[in-house]
Amino acid sequence: MKVLHVLQNYEPSKGGTQFLFKNISEILLKSYGDEVVVITTDSYFDPGSKNFKRILMNKETINGILVLRFSFFRFYRTLFKLLNRVHLRVLKKSNLFFSKVRLGPWSPVMKKVLIKTNCDVICGSASSYLYMQYPILRDKFSNPKPFVFMGAIHFDNENDISLPKYIMKRIEKSEKYIANTQFEKDCLVRLGISPTKINVIGCGVNFWDFGKTPKRKAKEFFGLNESDFVVGYVGRFAPNKDLKTLVKAFHLVSKSNWMLVLAGGTNAHLDEIRNFVKTSYTTLEGRIIYVVDFDESLKEMIYSTLDIFVSPSYSESFGIVFLEAWASKLPVIGANIGAIRSVITDGEDGRLFSVSDDIELSKLLLFYFNNMDGRVRHGNKGFIKVQEMYTWEIITQKYRATYLEAISIFNSRLVSAV
Repeated sequence: MKVLHVLQNYEPSKGGTQFLFKNISEILLKSYGDEVVVITTDSYFDPGSKNFKRILMNKETINGILVLRFSFFRFYRTLFKLLNRVHLRVLKKSNLFFSKVRLGPWSPVMKKVLIKTNCDVICGSASSYLYMQYPILRDKFSNPKPFVFMGAIHFDNENDISLPKYIMKRIEKSEKYIANTQFEKDCLVRLGISPTKINVIGCGVNFWDFGKTPKRKAKEFFGLNESDFVVGYVGRFAPNKDLKTLVKAFHLVSKSNWMLVLAGGTNAHLDEIRNFVKTSYTTLEGRIIYVVDFDESLKEMIYSTLDIFVSPSYSESFGIVFLEAWASKLPVIGANIGAIRSVITDGEDGRLFSVSDDIELSKLLLFYFNNMDGRVRHGNKGFIKVQEMYTWEIITQKYRATYLEAISIFNSRLVSAV
């Protein structure tokens, strides 16, 4: 089978989408002998981001996967953002066209390659990018292909779910939709998408890559004492990750031998977190370890250092970091939002707390601190869940089955149209 993955970024760019499709692409090749091509932008950063750093290799093969990167226009972003503000101020609502086009990527060459592809099936991610228009536009093309829509949609408030009409239309025109969680599927069904169109799959983890370093040795590596109780977060530094709530909760209950590890990539929000601690929680300085811009090989060591993993993020489509923590046999704490509830079973393999509630989070930190049996039990339950549901082999098999299903649906429509 010839597969085309269309993405906003790819390795060496870092992020959840990049990591997901890198693993799926490579296992499709290794385990099934499929031919996989990735087309993407030539930026380390999201094409809708104000940041830009060009990846110089426009064409390369990474672990057997052909990656084609394309330049894209960026000059219009500021203009469209300004025009949308004017539109919002005058008419009291956003302009759909400006919102749709602003994220891009506007890349005529990339579009041309997508139109002329000779693959058997296309899978694109995520929902808001211009190339996700393919299922709507393809009837105009001479050689249209089946399309699998991987939306990674963040439905954070189940009491107020909505999607722009243009995204709904893209999903409806696609043969299949891949949801990260049952919650995402339920929200889409409530909006009118057929449940038969949606396959719930999720993300994966190489669980054998974790839990290899003894905790004593890992703590020693980071200059910690074996008796230190370590709470930690691994992921992006971004406002929606709500790390200030974690800092507040840690401050409420932590003792002198408690340490907090915050691991991620350097950016402006990391600076904001550092300043937040310096100005509001000076007693925590020296008890927070920032691990930044670390090599992927160090991630296992970071998790092995922790006694509890916490991600207070209030906006997620899945939460792969919980799988990594479970692969390290750690108990996990997450915010009580729909997507995270689909991953963590509260009281069985982790705990959930109300969004941005530092007092409730602090109580859960104490719960695990005072309950070593609970820490071990929940960590082991999570480890079993990863083995049974979230290995990359399991996830890739489900993606491939979805691709084959999309091809069958597409071909049956072609036959009925003749």
